[in-house]
Amino acid sequence: MFYYKFEKYIEEMTSAFVKKDKILEIDSILRPSYIIDENIGNNKYGFCTGRKLVVPPIIKGYASNIKEGNNIIFREMLDDNIIEYTGIKDYVIGFTENSRTPVFICDNHNSVLEAWHLLHKSQLQLIHIDQHRDNAIYASSLEEWKTESVISDYINFAICANWIKKDYLSFTENSDMSKINQFKKADIILNIDIDFFSKNMTIIPLEDKIKLICHFAQFAKLITLATSPGFIEQNRAIKIAKLLFKYL
Repeated sequence: MFYYKFEKYIEEMTSAFVKKDKILEIDSILRPSYIIDENIGNNKYGFCTGRKLVVPPIIKGYASNIKEGNNIIFREMLDDNIIEYTGIKDYVIGFTENSRTPVFICDNHNSVLEAWHLLHKSQLQLIHIDQHRDNAIYASSLEEWKTESVISDYINFAICANWIKKDYLSFTENSDMSKINQFKKADIILNIDIDFFSKNMTIIPLEDKIKLICHFAQFAKLITLATSPGFIEQNRAIKIAKLLFKYL
């Protein structure tokens, strides 16, 4: 029933979307996978000797290329126990099926920086839609952002590096909805954490969540999605990512 309602709402709200030209060159960020085996970046959450995280490759593709992976991409400590999570097999960059907007899909949220780099010279405004603010302070080297950023400080990095404007808008709860009126129509990066649709994130009704996303998607020069292992079931996140890829 959830996915039926999701698709029904998003299909209705995007029916009038205008097709865009493919104006963003995306091939430059394609790369193979790499490993983080030091006490840096997301590996700091559950690091000890021998522990490593795999950062999936970036491929060009479609919704059908979004699949669950087997590698450990995130760990956390809960009650003195290390919990390990797998994410998606590949990071996928392509163009949405409806409006032809460039879209990038990753698992750990700080990896969206790899896609933001495509537009970093434009200094666009960020619209952040998430279950969390992700407003931690980035305190590492600006040159080593790929390995030293974490899931909660990447926005601050992008501000410090002058990739995005400081006055970004964050939507994480009902009271944030009024911020829509603060938005002056302009090109944006639309950044969505799919844990916004987790089963325990029910404060904002589903229809309002999709209405919010569709409102901003019309102004997006780039849409970035994170499946956020540890914060939402990856099977659920992947189904939602495929629907967003299809309709936005």
